[in-house]
Amino acid sequence: MEIRHLEMFVALAEVLHFGRAAQRLGCTQPALSRAVQKLEADLGTQLFERDSRNVRLTEAGLAFLAGATDIIDRAAEATRVARTKAGAYLGRLVLGVGLCGQHPPVGRLIRAFRRRHPTVPVSLVSVDEPSIPRVLTDGGVHALVAVDWAFPSGCNVRPLFETELVAVVPIDGPLASKSVVEPRDLDGLQLALPCRRQQPMIAEHFHEFCDREGIRPRLDCDVQTVDQLLGLVAGGAAAALLPVSSALKYPGIAVLPFRPRYPLRYCLGWRKASELTDDLLAAADDMDRNGAERDSLAS
Repeated sequence: MEIRHLEMFVALAEVLHFGRAAQRLGCTQPALSRAVQKLEADLGTQLFERDSRNVRLTEAGLAFLAGATDIIDRAAEATRVARTKAGAYLGRLVLGVGLCGQHPPVGRLIRAFRRRHPTVPVSLVSVDEPSIPRVLTDGGVHALVAVDWAFPSGCNVRPLFETELVAVVPIDGPLASKSVVEPRDLDGLQLALPCRRQQPMIAEHFHEFCDREGIRPRLDCDVQTVDQLLGLVAGGAAAALLPVSSALKYPGIAVLPFRPRYPLRYCLGWRKASELTDDLLAAADDMDRNGAERDSLAS
Protein backbone atom coordinates (compact mmCIF):
# COMPACT_ATOMS: atom_id res chain seq x y z
CA MET A 1 0.00 0.00 0.00
CA GLU A 2 1.56 3.31 -1.12
CA ILE A 3 1.03 6.80 0.30
CA ARG A 4 0.41 8.06 -3.22
CA HIS A 5 -2.44 5.59 -3.65
CA LEU A 6 -3.94 6.78 -0.37
CA GLU A 7 -3.69 10.39 -1.54
CA MET A 8 -5.48 9.47 -4.76
CA PHE A 9 -8.20 7.65 -2.82
CA VAL A 10 -8.76 10.66 -0.52
CA ALA A 11 -8.90 13.08 -3.46
CA LEU A 12 -11.54 10.96 -5.18
CA ALA A 13 -13.47 10.50 -1.93
CA GLU A 14 -13.60 14.27 -1.45
CA VAL A 15 -14.88 15.23 -4.90
CA LEU A 16 -16.54 11.94 -6.00
CA HIS A 17 -15.65 12.64 -9.60
CA PHE A 18 -12.80 10.95 -11.47
CA GLY A 19 -12.17 13.88 -13.82
CA ARG A 20 -11.97 16.53 -11.10
CA ALA A 21 -9.94 14.29 -8.79
CA ALA A 22 -7.44 13.51 -11.57
CA GLN A 23 -7.13 17.23 -12.33
CA ARG A 24 -6.46 18.00 -8.67
CA LEU A 25 -3.84 15.27 -8.48
CA GLY A 26 -2.21 16.15 -11.77
CA CYS A 27 -2.65 12.70 -13.24
CA THR A 28 -4.79 11.02 -15.90
CA GLN A 29 -8.15 9.41 -15.17
CA PRO A 30 -6.88 5.92 -16.19
CA ALA A 31 -3.98 6.29 -13.74
CA LEU A 32 -6.41 7.25 -10.98
CA SER A 33 -8.67 4.29 -11.81
CA ARG A 34 -5.72 1.88 -11.70
CA ALA A 35 -4.58 3.25 -8.34
CA VAL A 36 -8.06 2.82 -6.83
CA GLN A 37 -8.35 -0.70 -8.21
CA LYS A 38 -4.92 -1.59 -6.79
CA LEU A 39 -5.91 -0.22 -3.38
CA GLU A 40 -9.18 -2.16 -3.42
CA ALA A 41 -7.30 -5.33 -4.39
CA ASP A 42 -4.83 -4.80 -1.52
CA LEU A 43 -7.69 -4.30 0.96
CA GLY A 44 -9.87 -7.04 -0.48
CA THR A 45 -12.95 -4.84 -0.53
CA GLN A 46 -14.68 -2.31 -2.75
CA LEU A 47 -14.21 1.33 -1.70
CA PHE A 48 -16.40 3.03 -4.31
CA GLU A 49 -19.63 2.23 -6.10
CA ARG A 50 -19.38 3.48 -9.67
CA ASP A 51 -21.76 3.69 -12.57
CA SER A 52 -21.83 5.77 -15.73
CA ARG A 53 -23.09 8.85 -13.88
CA ASN A 54 -22.10 8.69 -10.20
CA VAL A 55 -19.29 7.74 -7.83
CA ARG A 56 -20.19 6.94 -4.22
CA LEU A 57 -18.23 5.71 -1.23
CA THR A 58 -19.19 2.28 0.08
CA GLU A 59 -19.50 1.75 3.81
CA ALA A 60 -16.01 0.25 3.75
CA GLY A 61 -14.74 3.25 1.81
CA LEU A 62 -16.28 5.68 4.27
CA ALA A 63 -14.71 3.81 7.20
CA PHE A 64 -11.34 3.71 5.41
CA LEU A 65 -11.34 7.46 4.65
CA ALA A 66 -10.61 8.62 8.20
CA GLY A 67 -7.75 6.16 8.60
CA ALA A 68 -6.27 7.02 5.20
CA THR A 69 -6.37 10.74 5.97
CA ASP A 70 -4.65 10.12 9.30
CA ILE A 71 -1.89 8.06 7.64
CA ILE A 72 -1.28 10.81 5.07
CA ASP A 73 -1.11 13.49 7.79
CA ARG A 74 1.29 11.40 9.87
CA ALA A 75 3.52 10.77 6.86
CA ALA A 76 3.57 14.49 6.06
CA GLU A 77 4.47 15.36 9.65
CA ALA A 78 7.25 12.76 9.72
CA THR A 79 8.62 14.18 6.49
CA ARG A 80 8.46 17.72 7.88
CA VAL A 81 10.33 16.74 11.05
CA ALA A 82 13.01 14.89 9.10
CA ARG A 83 13.52 17.79 6.71
CA THR A 84 13.61 20.28 9.56
CA LYS A 85 16.31 18.31 11.37
CA ALA A 86 18.33 18.14 8.18
CA GLY A 87 17.68 21.78 7.31
CA ALA A 88 16.07 20.75 4.03
CA TYR A 89 13.10 23.11 3.92
CA LEU A 90 11.03 23.41 0.81
CA GLY A 91 11.66 26.99 -0.26
CA ARG A 92 13.82 29.72 1.21
CA LEU A 93 13.92 32.15 4.10
CA VAL A 94 12.89 35.64 2.97
CA LEU A 95 13.96 38.28 5.50
CA GLY A 96 12.87 41.87 5.05
CA VAL A 97 15.17 44.65 6.23
CA GLY A 98 14.31 48.26 6.86
CA LEU A 99 16.95 50.99 7.06
CA CYS A 100 19.35 48.63 8.82
CA GLY A 101 20.68 46.11 6.30
CA GLN A 102 24.23 47.37 6.77
CA HIS A 103 24.25 46.57 10.49
CA PRO A 104 26.50 43.64 11.53
CA PRO A 105 23.75 42.08 13.74
CA VAL A 106 21.68 41.43 10.61
CA GLY A 107 24.57 39.45 9.15
CA ARG A 108 25.13 37.67 12.46
CA LEU A 109 21.46 36.66 12.54
CA ILE A 110 21.77 35.12 9.08
CA ARG A 111 25.00 33.38 10.08
CA ALA A 112 23.33 31.90 13.17
CA PHE A 113 20.40 30.69 11.04
CA ARG A 114 22.74 29.14 8.46
CA ARG A 115 24.57 27.26 11.21
CA ARG A 116 21.29 25.57 12.04
CA HIS A 117 20.25 25.08 8.42
CA PRO A 118 23.20 25.37 6.05
CA THR A 119 21.24 24.19 3.00
CA VAL A 120 18.36 26.68 3.24
CA PRO A 121 18.63 29.57 0.74
CA VAL A 122 18.24 33.05 2.26
CA SER A 123 16.98 36.19 0.51
CA LEU A 124 17.22 39.70 1.96
CA VAL A 125 14.55 42.12 0.73
CA SER A 126 14.63 45.89 1.32
CA VAL A 127 11.28 47.12 2.67
CA ASP A 128 10.31 50.78 3.04
CA GLU A 129 8.19 51.85 6.00
CA PRO A 130 4.77 52.15 4.26
CA SER A 131 5.14 48.60 2.90
CA ILE A 132 5.84 46.93 6.25
CA PRO A 133 2.20 46.09 7.19
CA ARG A 134 1.49 44.72 3.72
CA VAL A 135 4.55 42.47 3.36
CA LEU A 136 4.02 41.04 6.84
CA THR A 137 0.33 40.36 6.18
CA ASP A 138 0.51 38.94 2.66
CA GLY A 139 3.54 36.75 3.37
CA GLY A 140 5.94 38.70 1.16
CA VAL A 141 8.56 38.08 3.86
CA HIS A 142 8.74 35.54 6.67
CA ALA A 143 10.02 38.17 9.09
CA LEU A 144 11.38 41.70 9.06
CA VAL A 145 14.13 43.62 10.85
CA ALA A 146 13.22 47.27 11.46
CA VAL A 147 13.20 49.96 14.15
CA ASP A 148 10.63 49.15 16.84
CA TRP A 149 8.20 51.98 16.14
CA ALA A 150 7.85 50.93 12.47
CA PHE A 151 5.88 47.74 13.23
CA PRO A 152 2.06 47.80 13.03
CA SER A 153 -0.12 46.85 15.98
CA GLY A 154 -0.85 43.14 16.27
CA CYS A 155 2.58 42.20 14.94
CA ASN A 156 4.80 39.81 16.87
CA VAL A 157 8.01 41.63 17.83
CA ARG A 158 11.27 40.45 19.38
CA PRO A 159 14.07 42.91 20.31
CA LEU A 160 17.18 42.18 18.25
CA PHE A 161 19.79 44.89 18.77
CA GLU A 162 20.25 48.52 19.78
CA THR A 163 22.21 51.21 18.03
CA GLU A 164 22.31 54.99 17.93
CA LEU A 165 22.59 57.77 15.41
CA VAL A 166 26.09 58.72 14.32
CA ALA A 167 27.18 61.71 12.26
CA VAL A 168 28.36 60.81 8.77
CA VAL A 169 30.31 63.74 7.31
CA PRO A 170 32.65 64.48 4.38
CA ILE A 171 36.23 63.71 5.35
CA ASP A 172 37.37 67.12 4.07
CA GLY A 173 34.41 69.05 5.54
CA PRO A 174 34.30 71.40 8.55
CA LEU A 175 32.95 68.73 10.94
CA ALA A 176 35.51 66.03 10.19
CA SER A 177 38.01 67.39 12.71
CA LYS A 178 35.55 67.32 15.61
CA SER A 179 35.64 64.53 18.17
CA VAL A 180 31.87 64.72 18.76
CA VAL A 181 29.09 66.27 16.67
CA GLU A 182 26.34 68.13 18.55
CA PRO A 183 22.97 69.42 17.36
CA ARG A 184 24.18 73.01 17.09
CA ASP A 185 26.82 71.87 14.59
CA LEU A 186 24.00 70.92 12.21
CA ASP A 187 22.27 74.31 12.22
CA GLY A 188 22.23 75.61 8.64
CA LEU A 189 24.17 72.57 7.38
CA GLN A 190 23.04 70.63 4.29
CA LEU A 191 21.80 67.23 5.49
CA ALA A 192 20.69 64.30 3.36
CA LEU A 193 17.67 62.31 4.59
CA PRO A 194 15.99 59.11 3.49
CA CYS A 195 13.11 59.86 1.13
CA ARG A 196 10.05 60.95 3.14
CA ARG A 197 7.78 58.86 0.90
CA GLN A 198 9.75 55.70 1.68
CA GLN A 199 10.64 56.41 5.33
CA PRO A 200 7.93 58.81 6.61
CA MET A 201 8.31 57.90 10.29
CA ILE A 202 12.08 58.43 10.21
CA ALA A 203 11.53 61.83 8.58
CA GLU A 204 8.90 62.76 11.17
CA HIS A 205 11.14 61.75 14.06
CA PHE A 206 14.00 63.78 12.63
CA HIS A 207 11.89 66.92 12.18
CA GLU A 208 10.64 66.56 15.76
CA PHE A 209 14.25 66.23 16.89
CA CYS A 210 15.22 69.43 15.04
CA ASP A 211 12.29 71.31 16.58
CA ARG A 212 13.21 70.05 20.04
CA GLU A 213 16.84 71.08 19.66
CA GLY A 214 15.97 74.42 18.02
CA ILE A 215 18.07 73.83 14.90
CA ARG A 216 17.28 74.39 11.23
CA PRO A 217 19.51 72.32 8.96
CA ARG A 218 18.93 72.43 5.21
CA LEU A 219 16.79 69.41 4.34
CA ASP A 220 16.23 69.79 0.60
CA CYS A 221 18.22 66.68 -0.38
CA ASP A 222 16.63 63.25 0.07
CA VAL A 223 17.71 59.84 -1.16
CA GLN A 224 16.18 56.41 -1.67
CA THR A 225 19.02 54.19 -0.45
CA VAL A 226 21.81 54.31 2.09
CA ASP A 227 24.32 53.81 -0.74
CA GLN A 228 23.04 56.97 -2.45
CA LEU A 229 23.30 58.88 0.81
CA LEU A 230 26.87 57.73 1.42
CA GLY A 231 27.76 58.77 -2.11
CA LEU A 232 26.45 62.28 -1.49
CA VAL A 233 28.40 62.56 1.76
CA ALA A 234 31.59 61.18 0.24
CA GLY A 235 31.31 63.72 -2.59
CA GLY A 236 30.97 66.60 -0.12
CA ALA A 237 27.36 67.44 -1.07
CA ALA A 238 25.84 66.81 2.35
CA ALA A 239 26.25 65.35 5.82
CA ALA A 240 23.86 62.93 7.51
CA LEU A 241 22.73 61.33 10.73
CA LEU A 242 22.36 57.60 10.29
CA PRO A 243 21.76 54.52 12.46
CA VAL A 244 24.90 52.84 11.13
CA SER A 245 27.79 51.16 12.89
CA SER A 246 30.44 53.56 14.18
CA ALA A 247 32.96 51.17 12.65
CA LEU A 248 31.68 51.93 9.14
CA LYS A 249 34.52 52.53 6.67
CA TYR A 250 33.72 54.32 3.42
CA PRO A 251 36.04 56.32 1.14
CA GLY A 252 35.72 60.06 1.69
CA ILE A 253 33.61 59.74 4.85
CA ALA A 254 34.24 60.26 8.55
CA VAL A 255 31.89 58.63 11.08
CA LEU A 256 31.68 60.57 14.35
CA PRO A 257 29.76 60.14 17.63
CA PHE A 258 26.62 62.26 17.95
CA ARG A 259 25.62 63.71 21.31
CA PRO A 260 23.25 63.69 23.03
CA ARG A 261 22.77 60.02 22.27
CA TYR A 262 19.78 59.14 20.09
CA PRO A 263 19.28 55.41 20.70
CA LEU A 264 17.27 53.20 18.36
CA ARG A 265 16.02 49.71 19.08
CA TYR A 266 15.73 47.31 16.16
CA CYS A 267 13.44 44.30 16.37
CA LEU A 268 12.58 41.15 14.50
CA GLY A 269 8.89 41.23 13.60
CA TRP A 270 6.59 38.65 12.05
CA ARG A 271 2.87 38.16 11.56
CA LYS A 272 2.48 34.46 10.72
CA ALA A 273 4.35 31.80 12.67
CA SER A 274 6.02 29.06 10.65
CA GLU A 275 8.89 26.61 10.87
CA LEU A 276 11.15 29.24 9.33
CA THR A 277 10.19 31.99 11.78
CA ASP A 278 10.55 29.58 14.71
CA ASP A 279 14.07 28.69 13.62
CA LEU A 280 14.92 32.32 12.89
CA LEU A 281 13.91 33.17 16.48
CA ALA A 282 16.05 30.29 17.73
CA ALA A 283 18.93 31.70 15.66
CA ALA A 284 18.37 35.12 17.30
CA ASP A 285 18.63 33.40 20.71
CA ASP A 286 21.87 31.76 19.57
CA MET A 287 23.19 35.16 18.48
CA ASP A 288 22.32 36.68 21.87
CA ARG A 289 24.05 33.85 23.73
CA ASN A 290 27.17 34.13 21.59
CA GLY A 291 27.26 37.88 22.17
CA ALA A 292 26.89 37.42 25.93
CA GLU A 293 29.72 34.87 25.89
CA ARG A 294 32.00 37.30 24.00
CA ASP A 295 31.19 40.09 26.47
CA SER A 296 31.95 37.76 29.40
CA LEU A 297 35.32 36.75 27.94
CA ALA A 298 36.23 40.38 27.29
CA SER A 299 35.43 41.51 30.86
